[in-house]
Amino acid sequence: MSYQALYRKWRPSRFKEIVGQEHVTLTLQNALLAGRVAHAYLFCGPRGTGKTTTAKVLAKALNCLARQGSEPCNECAVCREINAGTSMDVVEIDAASHRGIDEIRELREKVRFSPALAGYRVYIIDEVHMLTSEAFNALLKTLEEPPAHVVFVLATTEPHKVPLTILSRCQRFDFHPIGLGDMLARLREVATGSGFQVEEEALYLIARAADGGLRDALGILDQAAAYGNMVVTVDHVHRIMGTVRDDLLDGAARDLAAGRVDRLLHLVAALVAEGKDLRLFVQGLAAYLRNLMLVRVSHQEELVLAPGERERLLERAGEFTREQLLYILQVLTRVEQDMKWASQPRILLEVALVEATRPEGGDSLAALARRLEQLESRLEQLVAGGLQGSGGGKDIIEEEIHPPEERMEARHRGDTSTKRSQASKNTAAGERGKKRNVTKNVTKEVQLNEAEKVAPGNGNVCANGGVTLDKIRQRWPQVLDLVRSKSVPVYNYLTHSWPEQVEEGCLTIAFGPDDMFKELLDTAVNRRVLEEALAVLFPGTWRVNIVYGKAPPEKRQPEDASEQLDAATAIQLFGGEEIEENK
Repeated sequence: MSYQALYRKWRPSRFKEIVGQEHVTLTLQNALLAGRVAHAYLFCGPRGTGKTTTAKVLAKALNCLARQGSEPCNECAVCREINAGTSMDVVEIDAASHRGIDEIRELREKVRFSPALAGYRVYIIDEVHMLTSEAFNALLKTLEEPPAHVVFVLATTEPHKVPLTILSRCQRFDFHPIGLGDMLARLREVATGSGFQVEEEALYLIARAADGGLRDALGILDQAAAYGNMVVTVDHVHRIMGTVRDDLLDGAARDLAAGRVDRLLHLVAALVAEGKDLRLFVQGLAAYLRNLMLVRVSHQEELVLAPGERERLLERAGEFTREQLLYILQVLTRVEQDMKWASQPRILLEVALVEATRPEGGDSLAALARRLEQLESRLEQLVAGGLQGSGGGKDIIEEEIHPPEERMEARHRGDTSTKRSQASKNTAAGERGKKRNVTKNVTKEVQLNEAEKVAPGNGNVCANGGVTLDKIRQRWPQVLDLVRSKSVPVYNYLTHSWPEQVEEGCLTIAFGPDDMFKELLDTAVNRRVLEEALAVLFPGTWRVNIVYGKAPPEKRQPEDASEQLDAATAIQLFGGEEIEENK
């Protein structure tokens, strides 16, 4: 006899052998014992979870000549024929290749014939969602009122593509992805029964790679046993699947925690040299970091882990903060999707790893808040140490704006510029002057903001650190930029509005008369986006009120000369310096 694949050789022949679908098998067994068998069933769920296998076991149980309770005997003539696939009373139809109306019309003609040997004719239609609309319509009447001796079992991985008229005429059973514990137990049973020498960690690796599909797991085990000549090791499994070893994933996680982007890029280069699929590496790394997150935030035993793996995960998880893990997982999840369609996935991965090692460098509200907290913390250290007059504050702000490696490059450029022409020297000096102006402006702005928060004895200071309407209007473009990074629709709504009033931590936003964008913005979710942006730029907790106004400030007539925009105000808003024109 020719060799049979493991998933065929070890296919369950009784209800009790079906793994991980007790909610289905128990219902079917009770229906058999009570004589309440339906005329049509719909089995839906992921691939490799036992839909067709359960249909065959149900067909045997319906027709078995010596049924033992609700279980088929697997020894009578009917059971043997069904197991061998030669029974005329159990018909399997592949809807992917027999999807037209002609095939369904032929089926309608055949269902009228009585069973040849058994009590029921069972029609198993696999991948039923592949039928055409005309074929579904042809099947509908027969499915609604079939002959008493006919039972239909429809199997599909995409039940949402099956018409509702078909769904309403079937008893639906949803097959779940098989749990890791159940799959491990089945893999051990198959490996022992097949005489394989298997490492326990290799079984964990196979079960995780199968992603809930037992047929896929048995296929990997079969291939690994052939590769290793009846010996299955972790290295064998990694080689045939193209995945990355756990020690490399652990090292990558350690480098992410330490911010060692150079070592991460070197690892990517090594994986490319070995011919590894970089998307599989990203998937494996994301799964590993997910486990770190779960063991960090939860003390329950949800994860099924290999012996000693929990201790190693707990040790590595201690090197990350919770926010850092969440940020890195978001970056990896996004880049894994982008790499699917990219012509150069390596570049996307390298950029993502650089981004993941600098969580404060993003443009999200959380990243901006982290940077602001760092500036505030450094300024508080200055105030406590009395360094305002020593120039130390400028150095700290300069370090925040320009990291050490950038300042080293700047000094190197300064050393080599002595060999350039006089014109190049003047240009470099001008650029350095611009940087000093930007640094000075940023330092001044941060110190002013901090002074507003802690200024004592000021009768005009409100619950939000003395933030006035003029100040919000001045920084309104920055508020809009923060909102756009969080939600483009909310940004579009806000461009039609203007700040109208500030009172006790409440900002009133006004729209023109009968402006439809007012109603679109005035929801709890949209207001929260604006409130978070205000909390990043201004102290305190903010509330937003949205009203209809008369006209935006720029269209109103100024009440006095103080509302005119002079040169000093323009410099304060946009930076730079006043230059006297040479006449």
